[in-house]
Order: sequence, then C-alpha cells, then structure tokens
Amino acid sequence: MPRHDNAKKFMSEKRSSPEQSIPVVRTTVNLTPDAIEAVRQMAKERGTTVADVIRRAIWIEKYLHDTLKAGGKVLLEDSDHGVRELVIR
Repeated sequence: MPRHDNAKKFMSEKRSSPEQSIPVVRTTVNLTPDAIEAVRQMAKERGTTVADVIRRAIWIEKYLHDTLKAGGKVLLEDSDHGVRELVIR
C-alpha cells in the first residue's frame, strides 16, 4: 500500500460515527479566540462538533509526529506549488 494510502486509512479508522460508543475523557483546553473560531468554522463546514475537529487534529498531529520520528517525510501537494515537504519543528 503506498504511503499516502496509509494516512487515509489511519484517518478513516479514527473517524467516529454516532453508532459507535467510544469512551471519552472530558478535559479543558484553553484556546485563543482565533483558534476557537477556526475550530468552530471547520466543525460547521464539516457538519460535526468542535470536539470531533479537535480529536481529529490530535490524531493528525500524532500521525505526523510518528512519521517524522521514524525518519519519514510528510509531503503536501497543492495545485499552485506542486509537492512540498512539510517541516515541523
């Protein structure tokens, strides 16, 4: 399976549906006004909750961290600039 398919598989496995009963732990996160507005906008556009957007962001960050820790690279492709390497410090 190509590497980019691994990322798609990883994210599809982490998506929750209303039918699934996934245990959760309630926590508090302090966000800047800009950050909460961005999260709310994403939730609205996706038809989901703020909590779901934050959970997905955490799983994406974990995937990126694990990939880079293992010596891998994260490449992004867009229509304007082609393929670029994502550098996270």
